Amino acid sequence: MKHVLCALQEPNEVLLNHIYEFGRQHGWSVECCGEKIPRRWFGDGVLSDYLTQKELSVIDRFEQTPVVSRILLPRRNIRTVRPDTERIASMIADYFIDKGFTRFVTTPPSVPASMLDGKPRHIQTALKLALAERNFALIQLKFAFDSELQKDYRRGWERLRNFFGSIERPFALILPSPRRLALVYRVLDDLGVRVPEEVAVMVNSSGATPLMELFIINNHVADVLAAKGIRVYKTYVGEYMTSLEMEGFSVSLLRLDDELKALLDAHADTIAFKA
Repeated sequence: MKHVLCALQEPNEVLLNHIYEFGRQHGWSVECCGEKIPRRWFGDGVLSDYLTQKELSVIDRFEQTPVVSRILLPRRNIRTVRPDTERIASMIADYFIDKGFTRFVTTPPSVPASMLDGKPRHIQTALKLALAERNFALIQLKFAFDSELQKDYRRGWERLRNFFGSIERPFALILPSPRRLALVYRVLDDLGVRVPEEVAVMVNSSGATPLMELFIINNHVADVLAAKGIRVYKTYVGEYMTSLEMEGFSVSLLRLDDELKALLDAHADTIAFKA
């Protein structure tokens, strides 16, 4: 039986289940230690993600122990396995751009922002390049995120709050690590930032309000929604349901999901609404 150490800085249940299943099929005994490797551990191999060579070198006979890593450069005993960061970054960029986002925000990468075999080692570096090709910029937090929080949590929290508070909304937020989700969401909640919603807007004349005034009203509604980070998917302005020559107007908002958007896009031919 081979003894393998699973030393992951960012473990997740799905990945661990795959490792355990592979180990059962190949006669491995899999030990897990997180990001803190026991000094002078010995065995037949190490699986790691973002641990550095210095952190891994505490194991016994490191130079002779096979290591599979996401970030270390290939060498005699190290094999590098990594995703296609350029392709993933292009997919992320195109997805958010298609959704209408023009501002993109991230926290610092957890690994060095260097290249590996001519490709970015980390997704954020690749995303920065992909956005630049599309004439957009990636806004990145400048201070050392994790170390700042370790030194003084409140100071780090306040700096993070100031950073997000200075960015015009709406923005697409790309986080490199699930470990940071809870803290970032806490800061965003304190700022009143919400996951962007899409709505349909109808500005309806009661009968006597002219179309020009309705468009002025609609412009104001659009400004209010934009300030709250709410995107307008479709707008309807006109006389949809009137009451003779009654002066005035009504504004209706419909919160949308994918199903409602499909229904809204479908052909309609009724007394009050045609599309």
